[in-house]
Amino acid sequence: MSDSTTKIETLKQQILEHRCSGEVYVEIHKKESPKLDLDQFVSGLPQGFTPLGSSWREIDRAEAQEIILLILSRDLAYQNEVIDRTFAESLTQQFLDLFQEPCQYFTNGNFRDYYLNELDQQQTTVLGWMPLTQATFDTGVVCFDQDYAGLIWVEDED
Repeated sequence: MSDSTTKIETLKQQILEHRCSGEVYVEIHKKESPKLDLDQFVSGLPQGFTPLGSSWREIDRAEAQEIILLILSRDLAYQNEVIDRTFAESLTQQFLDLFQEPCQYFTNGNFRDYYLNELDQQQTTVLGWMPLTQATFDTGVVCFDQDYAGLIWVEDED
């Protein structure tokens, strides 16, 4: 990860400014211990997220990318577009590029791809999840590389 705090803050501001629907959380912190685990990380954030224990699901970078694209570009309740897909793709890539391989990715949900005939493109949707927040809908991705832990998370209401 780049040591550029400015780069991180600029990306965070762009995401928060453009994803106006629901609540969006973007957190990136230097790991104080190499043994930091997911539940320690999320419960230690100012938002007071609920630890998920064994309900975390490890995913690969490609799935992390699809989930982040989903939560940035569409609301979770009705799948309405909230950010232009191309811009959301750029934000997604910028977020993931902050982490160096090897990196682990985790989420709280199960997702599936479906095909939108009228748009001639594939989309991802949430099938189910273990809530990290008190919101009706919430999901996102947690990233752990050797030195940093990060989270991009969205909660929406219907």
